[in-house]
Amino acid sequence: MIAARHIVCLEIGSMTTTSVICPLRDDKPKSENVSAFKFKDTAHLDPHALSDWSRSRLTLTLNGDLKKLDKYYLVIGVGIFGPRKVEYTANGLHVADVAVYLNVAVTGGKLDEDMINDVSDLISFEIRDRDACAKFTKFDDFYGYVVYEIPGGTRQISVSGPTAHEC
Repeated sequence: MIAARHIVCLEIGSMTTTSVICPLRDDKPKSENVSAFKFKDTAHLDPHALSDWSRSRLTLTLNGDLKKLDKYYLVIGVGIFGPRKVEYTANGLHVADVAVYLNVAVTGGKLDEDMINDVSDLISFEIRDRDACAKFTKFDDFYGYVVYEIPGGTRQISVSGPTAHEC
């Protein structure tokens, strides 16, 4: 069966740190006390400067599960736009307005809303520096849709996700 390729944009309104790993101190994610975590030398940064600092350090991971794995030939993260605002809050590191672009190839050619929601279950994000990694696995104000091109200003990435078929 021929796979049809689509570009899917997943917009995340906001996300807050769900766990932190500090490789020099421990090797297991810590979900307790993430609200007090701050990356080294960033506590003094205002939201604009912290956003600039975070932008190049934000990475996408595709490690969730697809409910209908046989429907997908390929899922590859190809771009990240944003974040527009990053700040430390009482709940932890808060990231707002991120869009991720994925190349999604599906069997049968049709990509419906349920499949876009299924793809959204794959994604998580990390912000890392040499001392720590903050993970983001829960999102607020999520919206996914098909686009025809990736907008300018989007940082290119290449992150492969799980699939049942080889292209």
